[in-house]
Parts: sequence; structure tokens; C-alpha cells
Amino acid sequence: MKVALCIDSFEQAKEIIEDKEKTIEVSLIDREICEDPVNRYLQVIPYVTFFAVNQDTGKLVFIQYQRKGNVEEGSEERLAGMTSIGFGGHIDTASDIVSSEVIHKEDGTVAYAMNISDMAQTCFNCAEREIKEEIGIDLADFDIDFNKANTAFFVGDQADEVNQVHLGFSIQVQLPFERFEEFKDKCIFNPEEIEKLDVLGVNMDAILEQLDLTYTIDQITKQLKEQNSLEDWSLRIFTYVLRTLCNSLLGKISYQDLLHIARARIAQEEASKAASQQEMFH
Repeated sequence: MKVALCIDSFEQAKEIIEDKEKTIEVSLIDREICEDPVNRYLQVIPYVTFFAVNQDTGKLVFIQYQRKGNVEEGSEERLAGMTSIGFGGHIDTASDIVSSEVIHKEDGTVAYAMNISDMAQTCFNCAEREIKEEIGIDLADFDIDFNKANTAFFVGDQADEVNQVHLGFSIQVQLPFERFEEFKDKCIFNPEEIEKLDVLGVNMDAILEQLDLTYTIDQITKQLKEQNSLEDWSLRIFTYVLRTLCNSLLGKISYQDLLHIARARIAQEEASKAASQQEMFH
């Protein structure tokens, strides 16, 4: 029987995330039960993204992979063939679980009392194991130590049945750019789960040159969804990381510099428009 660590509902998840409750009870639930949205369980999934930034060129790169087209029944079946930048999976091993108390109930089931730190460490334990299984990487070889500051709980589009029964725990790992290629080359992916492994890259310098940052990022996200079949969770994390990095870079630029950039861009567009109009009369 396949199981997954579950929170009882969205309401219970919000209570611990928003610090309204210090601890909640979570359980390992039969996957056939928790995959049905009617039962309202949320399977907690660690979702690790590996990325790097080339400071010289402004290029942002992620490790990307394509899921197998045919997989066993379960939530992954609905994601088959899609591309992703997130590594991780179901917490289905009791040894990964960190809790303040193990509760043996009268009906024979077992629950775990967990605070937010317990939940994070449980996700870290599962993620580390899953990364070894999926891409053969030992995080210690790259001095990677998960940092709670680079984590966040999130959900996907609730119109999607997959998202209705999963709660993501994003773990964002920024690698030194000079070690990114080494990391990718050492990945030995599990062929039962991954079709191929590649790199997803975007030029932040080109994005920052645009007048409307939000529109530009939205267009890139739309293209990744339509042309690259990037799954919903990956789109959300990609957009978050890209926006965060771009805003950080903009924060280092003075208002006057931004004004000069905007004026130069407008002048460039007007010159291009004028040149096009002249060509029409020749």
C-alpha cells in the first residue's frame, strides 16, 4: 500500500503556516484515499529547484527535466510528459518524519504532532533522499545545506485536480554559477521517472531593458507553458525566483538611472517606428 504524509485540510494547513496553531497532527494516509479531492487531504510535497545566475551576462539558468510519458497510476500520471524544474516527491517513509510526539490512536492509526520547524525538516529529509533517487546527487558533495529562509509553502491552480490534493514546500537552491555545469553533468537521472534532463535559461538583462517588467515576465511564463509544457508548480516557482532576482537588481539602480533607461528605450522605439514609416513610402 502506497502512503503519503497528509495534512487534514487547507484550513489546518493555514493555521500552522500563519502561526495560528503551534502544532498540528499529520498522518501517513493511503494514497488511494488522499488522491480523491472529496476527502480534502493535502499531501505535503517538497519541491526543490536548482538555479544559478551568471553575473557577467545576466543569464538565469535552472536544471530542467521532462517527466516520463508513461508512469504508474497516481498524481504523477496526470503530469506525465510535462517539463519541470522541481525535484522531490511524496513523504512516504516514517524515517523522514520529525515530530514532537507520535500519537497512537484507538483505531490503530498513527499521527504525528508537528510544528512548522518539524514540517520543514521532514521535507528536507525527504527531499535529500528523493534527489539521490531521481538524479543521483549527494547534496554534501556540493556543500548544499537547505536553508529555511529559502523555503515557502504554496499551492497551485485549484482548477487542477492535482493541485487540489497537494501542498508544495518550495526549497530554492542557488548554486554558484561556476559549479552549475558540474552539478548538471553529475546528474544521473532515474530513467523510470525522467525522460531527459536539460537546462532552462532566461536573459535577465534583456528583461530589465523592457519598460513593463510584469508584462514581459508574464509573456515569458505564458510561452513556457504553451511551448515547453512547463507544469503549473514549476511556472509559479520560476516566476517567483525571476521576479525576486529582477527586483533585487532594480533595487540597486538609482531612480535617475532608471529614468535614463526608460527614456533611451522610448527613443529607440520611436526611431524604429519612424524608420518603418519611411520604408512604407519608398
